[in-house]
Amino acid sequence: MCIRDRAYQALNPLGAGELGSLGRVYNTKYFMPSARFTIVPGLEVHAQVLIGWASKLDQLVYGIGNTNDDCGFSSECFYGWEADLAFRAKMGAKDIIWLDLETGMMQPGKAFTNAGFNDAWLWTVQLRAAMIF
Repeated sequence: MCIRDRAYQALNPLGAGELGSLGRVYNTKYFMPSARFTIVPGLEVHAQVLIGWASKLDQLVYGIGNTNDDCGFSSECFYGWEADLAFRAKMGAKDIIWLDLETGMMQPGKAFTNAGFNDAWLWTVQLRAAMIF
């Protein structure tokens, strides 16, 4: 369950039914450099690293005693880091077909583990095919 969902569950009884990020980034300071390289025409490599900190810790999400209204870059507000790597092949007339092989891994920081998440490594591998028209 993500932090947005935990906040929604905690605030919903208080009438905050519309709380939610809807895909937006909030309460976060982050650094996310990325790069894209073309190996040969039609084959690309995409890479990025994400490092993030919460702007503040709210007791409704993190529990009483785990609040911090001015986190800065402290370790208790560290969301963690994530590294992603993807290979994209484009083929067909006008590159109409895309095949993506993506992988990513994350090490959650204290801002997640204090909100009830464990500190295990998170990872994914995905294979995706799409027709772009």
